Amino acid sequence: MFGWSGSATGETFIARGEYNPNRIGDALASRDFNATLRQMGVITGGPSAYSPKDRSKFASALDAAVNRMRRRDVTQLERSSDG
Repeated sequence: MFGWSGSATGETFIARGEYNPNRIGDALASRDFNATLRQMGVITGGPSAYSPKDRSKFASALDAAVNRMRRRDVTQLERSSDG
Protein backbone atom coordinates (compact mmCIF):
# COMPACT_ATOMS: atom_id res chain seq x y z
CA MET A 1 0.00 0.00 0.00
CA PHE A 2 1.38 3.37 -0.96
CA GLY A 3 0.80 6.17 1.47
CA TRP A 4 1.74 9.81 1.63
CA SER A 5 1.60 12.25 4.49
CA GLY A 6 2.29 15.96 4.23
CA SER A 7 4.16 16.41 7.49
CA ALA A 8 3.55 20.15 7.75
CA THR A 9 -0.16 19.84 7.03
CA GLY A 10 -1.05 16.49 8.57
CA GLU A 11 -2.72 15.52 5.28
CA THR A 12 -2.86 11.78 4.61
CA PHE A 13 -3.44 10.13 1.29
CA ILE A 14 -3.76 6.39 0.59
CA ALA A 15 -3.12 5.06 -2.93
CA ARG A 16 -6.48 3.40 -3.49
CA GLY A 17 -8.17 6.80 -3.37
CA GLU A 18 -9.03 6.95 0.31
CA TYR A 19 -8.21 10.25 1.96
CA ASN A 20 -8.57 10.90 5.66
CA PRO A 21 -6.11 12.87 7.82
CA ASN A 22 -7.17 10.83 10.87
CA ARG A 23 -6.35 7.40 9.37
CA ILE A 24 -2.59 7.53 8.74
CA GLY A 25 -1.93 5.56 11.95
CA ASP A 26 -4.33 2.83 10.83
CA ALA A 27 -2.69 2.62 7.40
CA LEU A 28 0.82 2.38 8.86
CA ALA A 29 -0.21 -0.19 11.47
CA SER A 30 -1.87 -2.32 8.79
CA ARG A 31 1.19 -2.10 6.57
CA ASP A 32 3.52 -3.12 9.42
CA PHE A 33 1.23 -5.96 10.53
CA ASN A 34 1.01 -7.36 7.01
CA ALA A 35 4.81 -7.10 6.60
CA THR A 36 5.21 -9.18 9.77
CA LEU A 37 2.76 -11.79 8.49
CA ARG A 38 4.62 -11.97 5.17
CA GLN A 39 7.93 -12.47 7.00
CA MET A 40 6.35 -15.34 8.94
CA GLY A 41 5.07 -16.89 5.71
CA VAL A 42 1.42 -16.52 6.65
CA ILE A 43 0.62 -14.17 3.76
CA THR A 44 2.12 -15.12 0.43
CA GLY A 45 -0.14 -13.14 -1.91
CA GLY A 46 -0.73 -9.48 -2.32
CA PRO A 47 -3.52 -7.04 -3.04
CA SER A 48 -5.47 -7.19 -6.25
CA ALA A 49 -3.92 -5.63 -9.34
CA TYR A 50 -4.01 -1.85 -9.58
CA SER A 51 -6.80 -1.28 -12.11
CA PRO A 52 -7.46 1.74 -14.35
CA LYS A 53 -10.37 2.56 -12.02
CA ASP A 54 -7.96 2.57 -9.03
CA ARG A 55 -5.57 4.81 -10.96
CA SER A 56 -8.39 7.22 -11.77
CA LYS A 57 -9.57 7.32 -8.14
CA PHE A 58 -6.00 7.96 -7.00
CA ALA A 59 -5.48 10.77 -9.50
CA SER A 60 -8.80 12.42 -8.58
CA ALA A 61 -8.16 12.21 -4.84
CA LEU A 62 -4.58 13.47 -5.24
CA ASP A 63 -5.74 16.38 -7.38
CA ALA A 64 -8.42 17.31 -4.84
CA ALA A 65 -5.91 17.13 -1.95
CA VAL A 66 -3.35 19.29 -3.79
CA ASN A 67 -5.97 21.88 -4.72
CA ARG A 68 -7.30 21.94 -1.15
CA MET A 69 -3.78 22.56 0.20
CA ARG A 70 -3.14 25.27 -2.40
CA ARG A 71 -6.37 27.08 -1.51
CA ARG A 72 -5.49 26.89 2.19
CA ASP A 73 -1.96 28.20 1.54
CA VAL A 74 -3.27 31.12 -0.56
CA THR A 75 -5.81 31.98 2.13
CA GLN A 76 -3.12 31.92 4.83
CA LEU A 77 -0.80 34.07 2.68
CA GLU A 78 -3.58 36.62 2.08
CA ARG A 79 -4.35 36.79 5.79
CA SER A 80 -0.71 37.28 6.73
CA SER A 81 -0.23 40.08 4.16
CA ASP A 82 -3.34 41.92 5.46
CA GLY A 83 -1.79 42.30 8.92
